[in-house]
Amino acid sequence: MDEFLPALQEKQKWFRPYRNLAVGDLVLIADQHCPRGQWQMATVEEVMADCNGHLHQATVRTARCTLTRDIRTLCLIEAASA
Repeated sequence: MDEFLPALQEKQKWFRPYRNLAVGDLVLIADQHCPRGQWQMATVEEVMADCNGHLHQATVRTARCTLTRDIRTLCLIEAASA
């Protein structure tokens, strides 16, 4: 588990095209105040893009509440089925 979670969040995202987050995706919410194994799991409810189509924020639903987070703090676990 210690090696799997860091591999979810790639550092080289600008070197090749990648899929944007979409409604229904399952994500982990990265939190610097708790260990990776305790990050909250959430489902993407809404994505917010700028005029160029670049995503900056997403509204996610956890088991307890709904939050708005920067997409840099979200790690995709499983893409929504098309």
